[in-house]
Amino acid sequence: MVNSPLVAMGWVAAAFAGALLLSALVSRLQRWAMRRRPVEDLERVLPEAREYETLAVYFYSPQCGHCHALTPLMERLHEEGRRLVLVDVRERPEVALALGVAGTPTLVRIRGRRIDDVLIGAQGETKIRRFLEAT
Repeated sequence: MVNSPLVAMGWVAAAFAGALLLSALVSRLQRWAMRRRPVEDLERVLPEAREYETLAVYFYSPQCGHCHALTPLMERLHEEGRRLVLVDVRERPEVALALGVAGTPTLVRIRGRRIDDVLIGAQGETKIRRFLEAT
């Protein structure tokens, strides 16, 4: 046997890398499945959508660790006047269901009653601002 603790660490690192790749793949598949999807009864589940042709919706949950870090930024962007609606999925699960949101944090851009683009998971401020510039 050659240093079994080192071999074990190698397997752990490989398993961790595999899990990260799988997670990235799942996020890309979710994003792909959501894009260009029409949103039925948008005004009913999200009355705020009546005001805009293009709108971003940020989905978060108080139990989500990434949401705790990201929500203050999203609140600040909303206060800056961005076309952004913040939705707590515990309080408004019907909105998440209507848009097909499966996890938090998720940022969805709606254009013309269709999902235009999606950001899933924790993102940096620069990427979020670029995403919101298209709204």
